Amino acid sequence: VCIASLCDYLLKKGFKIELADNLYKNHSLLGMPKESDWVLHGPYSDISLIRNKLAYDLARDMGRYAPRSEFCELIVNNEYLGVYLLVESIKVDKKRVNIKKNDAKSDPIKSYILKIDSGENPLFRSAYKSKIDSGWYQYFYAVYPKTDKLTEKQRLTIKQEIDLFEESLFKANNEYTNYIDLESFADYFIINELTKNIDAYRLSTFLHKNAGGKIQMGPVWDFNYSLGLTNYNNGFDTKGWVFEFEAVPFWWRKLLEKPEFKQLLIERWNVLHKETFDVNLILKKIDGYYVEIDIAQKRNFVRWDAFNNTFGVREYKVKSLDEETAIIKKWIEQRILWMDENVKKL
Repeated sequence: VCIASLCDYLLKKGFKIELADNLYKNHSLLGMPKESDWVLHGPYSDISLIRNKLAYDLARDMGRYAPRSEFCELIVNNEYLGVYLLVESIKVDKKRVNIKKNDAKSDPIKSYILKIDSGENPLFRSAYKSKIDSGWYQYFYAVYPKTDKLTEKQRLTIKQEIDLFEESLFKANNEYTNYIDLESFADYFIINELTKNIDAYRLSTFLHKNAGGKIQMGPVWDFNYSLGLTNYNNGFDTKGWVFEFEAVPFWWRKLLEKPEFKQLLIERWNVLHKETFDVNLILKKIDGYYVEIDIAQKRNFVRWDAFNNTFGVREYKVKSLDEETAIIKKWIEQRILWMDENVKKL
């Protein structure tokens, strides 16, 4: 097992895992489909321990692929590190992002996974600023194929497809529908707005394309700063839209000017609100998580004294997990009500 640390600035670090044996076989972990690449997410400022788990499970309930995940307790070199979430990493696989792999010499390139994020060595930059009049641009990173596996011509092919999509959004007709899968964009919008994921759209944002298909949003990823946790960008408030933040790609504002996309979004929300996002079902799901980690969470908070720690991102302090859980439940109830009242006003 090869373990690499993530986010070294956090006290409770996350890890990437690569399983390796002499035969280079994939393995199933905690009952999830066999693979070799995994992530261990260590909830820290998320005192609830469940934000990522809940968001991934809700996205899967919507019928979308989202990473499977299971709670566990982690011990590394005989050191107890607390409650973690074992998560499928984003990669091409029949049980993960199910797209066709490119031939060794695919030219032009047919399938790919991109990530919108910040950091070094982006594949390319958007031709447009986030809010057109803002100072932010979106940077795209290659997930599959990896940057060093792409020829210059293949890189340009991917960039040109994104360019064509972005250009189509400025046209009065519905040409943009030739480039993107509208349903995937609507679902991505709904799950990130429901949870009020403050990093949505502009960080840890994946999109992919299958050979012969259209660009699809997702899979979803990284809900650390969601469900009312943050004190910035009004993340704590049950009101307000994340897509309106000026650093978010202009795509979403333009899409909501398109009648067919807006109508699809409203209709999709109406279905989900009555079924998948029934508040009682969500609260029951949360209760189930806490039954599962009841004993483990006590050991976790002995290891990590989160209740007496000052987190720069958190809006509020709590003295117990029960208090945190009550806040999240109330926040979700109010958020769903606000969404139901305001989706039709978009």
